[in-house]
Parts: sequence; structure tokens; C-alpha cells
Amino acid sequence: MPDDSQGMQFGADAVGHRNDPRNFGTRDQSNVDWTMTKCLRTSTGAALFGLTLLTALSSIGGCPNPSTDDGATGGGDVEGTSTGPAGPAGPTGPQGETGATGATGPAGPQGEPGATGPVGATGPAGADGQLRIYGNGSAGAETVASNLGLLFVDVAADGNAQFSDLTIDVGAALFVQSGTVIRCTGKFINNGTVIVGQHARGGRFNSQFNANSYLYSVTNANPGITALAAGNGEIGTNTIAASGGLGGGTFSREQAVSLSYPGPPGGGGGGTAFGGGGEPGTGGGTVVILAAGGIENNGTLRAIGTDGSTSAGGGGGGIIILASPAYFTNSGVISATGGNGGIYNSGSSASGGGGGGGLVKVISPTITNTGTVNVAPGLGSSGAPSGTLVGNPRGGGGGGGGSIGYGGSGGSVNSNGSSTASLPGGAGAFLALNQDPTSLF
Repeated sequence: MPDDSQGMQFGADAVGHRNDPRNFGTRDQSNVDWTMTKCLRTSTGAALFGLTLLTALSSIGGCPNPSTDDGATGGGDVEGTSTGPAGPAGPTGPQGETGATGATGPAGPQGEPGATGPVGATGPAGADGQLRIYGNGSAGAETVASNLGLLFVDVAADGNAQFSDLTIDVGAALFVQSGTVIRCTGKFINNGTVIVGQHARGGRFNSQFNANSYLYSVTNANPGITALAAGNGEIGTNTIAASGGLGGGTFSREQAVSLSYPGPPGGGGGGTAFGGGGEPGTGGGTVVILAAGGIENNGTLRAIGTDGSTSAGGGGGGIIILASPAYFTNSGVISATGGNGGIYNSGSSASGGGGGGGLVKVISPTITNTGTVNVAPGLGSSGAPSGTLVGNPRGGGGGGGGSIGYGGSGGSVNSNGSSTASLPGGAGAFLALNQDPTSLF
């Protein structure tokens, strides 16, 4: 019969170990498996008992750790610490909820400038900047209905002559100072009278005479737009000859073609006579009217030189410039005439010369003129009969003021007292230019 003492001894040791909490209270399952294997190595006689014992050991934590109990002694007091191999990774869990947004980090360094982008398409063309010559219409539409309206007193007291439309009624009159520019974004219509003031004064002569002395002072005439003033007549005793003053110079037709804004100076003033001369004529003034919507003159528009009084020269004609990119019509009268020279003084001085004719310039693509445009010069005056100028002293007449036309010379006195007639001035000019004036101003 086989010896079962070894198996029984093992069982006793096992029982002993079971009652020892140091060895069985914390055994893991791997140690139990190892102990079961060892127990099965016992004799066949102890098989049933071993199986019963294994069942009991399993309920209390298993057999001793092989690392500290070799089964021979049935004891060991060191707890097992070995770890089995890691199992395979489990499947990935579901996506967790998105966490809260973190705080914004600090700005990164400035990057390099990007490449220049392509040039954009050309925008639409803006309004023609040159249209500003017709004003902005800020003065609105005005109608002159009074008998005499002063532009910057009764019509545009604030000095703003930028109208949308300006109309002068039949029977009404508008007075403008020389150098005025009227601008309309719409139309300028004159059914009444427009009067342009004179500007250039004539010459002056002041004298004081007694038996022992003769004192005098002279002021020359204003030349207006020309470069040469009218001359005053010479003076002398009743035994010598005395010449009349020369007429004023001209502002040529060629110069007038490019003239846009003449300013206040128009025709020149007339000259005077030293002996017994009267008030010389004043040169006609200037006006410029620019109207984008059209210009219509059905009344009277004038810028004329005034007549000279006794022995004095007449003033040169004024300057009128009318421009519209739409149209121009005239069924009335437009005048820029020179003034007439004064008659002779039978006692002491010859007659005065006539003023030169002025300028009327119209610029528009469409020009219709069924009325009158007058740029005639002023007339001279006849001389005195032979031997009738017996004053002492005595002298020649003053010359007429110049403009586009030249001024006429004053009459002269011969040594025997007879005198020659003064001369008329030269004709002015009417220029009608069929073109859009917008780029010319």
C-alpha cells in the first residue's frame, strides 16, 4: 500500500497554514493554482483528500506562494508580489463631451507683408470738374422785377452770384459793377435792361491864372484794358499852335479771342483839354455771364463808354462776354460802344476825340442773332471857324479813350486861332465763337 504520509503531512501542514492568517489571508488566485498543481503530485492514495482540501483552501484564499513555500515544510511567511502579463488593450471608449474653450493665447509675432494684390477695375468717370465755371446754383432762382435793381444790393446782397436761373423781367433793370461775373447752372434770360457800370476815369486839368503867373496840375487818363492812355491837349498862348491829345491804344482782336476774365478795366477814359476843357468820358465796364442751360437776350444789355463834355475825349467801349455750352440767342440789343468827343470851346480849346469801340464776345455751340450787336466807336466833333479861338491861353482837345478800337485824337489849334476837327475812335469787335466754352474759363 502506498505511503500516504507525505500527503497527510501536507494536509496537516495545509490545515496548519489555513489557521495561520499570515500565510493564507492574502493569497491570490495564481498561488492557489500553483498549490493545486503541487498537491496533485502526491500519491494516488491522497487524491480524494487532496481534492477535498483544495476545495476548502479555495474558500479561504489558497495555498502558500511558491516563491516562499516549497511544499516540503508546509510553511513560509513572505507574501507573493509577482504580476502577470498585461492583457490586450480594450476597445476605445466613446468620445467624451467637448471641454470649455481655453483662454486666448498671446498674439504671435507680426507676419511678413503679403504680396500686393491686383489693380482693381477703373471706377466710373466723375462729373466734369470744369463745370464749376457755371457755379453751384447756391443762390437759387432769382427774378428781377423792380425798375432798378442793384445786383449786390437788391438781388444778391450776400455777394453770392451763383444762381440756378436768373431772369430780368420786361420793364425791369439790373445794374452791375464793372468786373462782375454772373454764373448760372441753368439759364440767364434778359427781357429788360442790364446796365454795366463804367470804370476807367478820364484825365484831369486844374489851373490857376493871373497877370503874373499860370499854375496848373495834370492827371492822366486811365488806359483801361489797353496799354496806352488817351492824351490831354497841349496848351499855349494865343500866338502859338497847340496840338490835340492822342487817342488811347487798342486791345487787339487777336488778344480778345483768348480773353476770358477781363476784370474791372474795360475801355479807357478820355483825355481833357488844358484850356477850358470839360469832363472827359469814362471807359465802359466789363461783365461776364456764364450759364450752363443757355443765354437769352430779348431786351437791352450795354457796357458803353460815356461822352466827353466840352473839348474832352469820349471813353472807350466796354467788354461783354457771354458763354453757354447749350445755346445763345439775341433778339434784343447788345451795346459796347465808345463815347463821343466833346465840342470845341469857342474861347479857348478845340474839340475832343471819340472813344474806341468795345468788345462783345459770344461763345456757344449754337448762336442765333436776330437782334442788334453794336460795337461802334464814338464820334469826334467839328472844328471852330477860322480865327474864333481867341482865348489866352488856349489849347487842343483831349484824345478819346481806347478799347478794342483805338481812341480818336483831339482837335488842334493853329497859331492864327483856327482849329481842326477831332477824330472818331476805331471800331470795336463782335466775336461769335461756335464751340463749347467750358474748357476755356
